[in-house]
Amino acid sequence: MFGAIVLVIFLALVAAAGVLLYRIRNARFTRAWAPLVPVIGGRIRGDGGGAATSFLVGSYLHHDVEASMSPNAGAVGGVGETSTGVAHNAFEIKLGGVSGRSDWRLLGPRAGTGQWRIDTADEELRQRLAASDLIIRVAALGHPSHAITTVGLPVLRFVSGHAMLHYREDAGPVVVPSAQRFRQELDTLLGVVALNSSVNR
Repeated sequence: MFGAIVLVIFLALVAAAGVLLYRIRNARFTRAWAPLVPVIGGRIRGDGGGAATSFLVGSYLHHDVEASMSPNAGAVGGVGETSTGVAHNAFEIKLGGVSGRSDWRLLGPRAGTGQWRIDTADEELRQRLAASDLIIRVAALGHPSHAITTVGLPVLRFVSGHAMLHYREDAGPVVVPSAQRFRQELDTLLGVVALNSSVNR
């Protein structure tokens, strides 16, 4: 009986500690998001779990935007495609309402190659994208880090089934980019939206 009581108390303390940790982490996320909130008129939401990822949801020039930060992603395995096995501050942007027929991915250059690569099952689309200024536009945002390229994650991809562009980067020593860079990234994605609608029909 005494052991059962101790166990109940222990489990209650563990649960309370978990809730407290979740709130502390989300408070840090809220402070980090603050400069970016006005850019997309965003609202912040948690991941509903261990507070490993935080989301900022809003809109930019009539497109739905979901940005996410995952500090120290990949250090122990991460979740889904964020997992790279290399610790980094993952920052991602998903832009909705993007028209296009076929899926494609843009992969950054791996060490020793120096070449960006467009991956799609539609060979004609690949040629049209390669002939466009897609790579120049995205490369202007900077060379993707080793944490992104080492396992071949796409820097940018278009998912036709979700009408979505998905951009990812390593935020470096910070957990989110500055408001100025965030706008630059969004404007770059809007340029890709226009490009995609013209070549991916």
